[in-house]
Amino acid sequence: EILAPLLQKNGHLYVAHFSENSTLPYRRNMLKYFQAKMAARQDIYSQVTLSALEHPEAVSIAPENSADLILSFRSVHNWLADENANEVFKVLHKALKPGGVLGILEHRANSGTSLEQSISSGYVTEDEVIQLAKLAGFELVA
Repeated sequence: EILAPLLQKNGHLYVAHFSENSTLPYRRNMLKYFQAKMAARQDIYSQVTLSALEHPEAVSIAPENSADLILSFRSVHNWLADENANEVFKVLHKALKPGGVLGILEHRANSGTSLEQSISSGYVTEDEVIQLAKLAGFELVA
């Protein structure tokens, strides 16, 4: 609702959602809801490309080296739970242009929180996110 109008004339927005082939019904339902929302507001979403990011079913969020910026909102704990966080971060890195920026918004767990606690609570340590990003080839800016 915010980015689509801003990029409509001078940019392109890829929105990575769940796969229509997801094995989890709630994910397919969330995708259908989002598709209906986009279809109902073509004035906002006509220039948006909907892609899928659900390893291993779908792992191409945008063409390689095409994105200036990738934003993720409260997804890292899900990638950890699905045991594919390393692969997802690699997909993100592949889609970014050289010098592109990855922004991660995630509920922050206290330092020392176990991986199991992070997965169950949805709160991930900053160190865990930074480590995952660095392993995929990202360089920490801030």
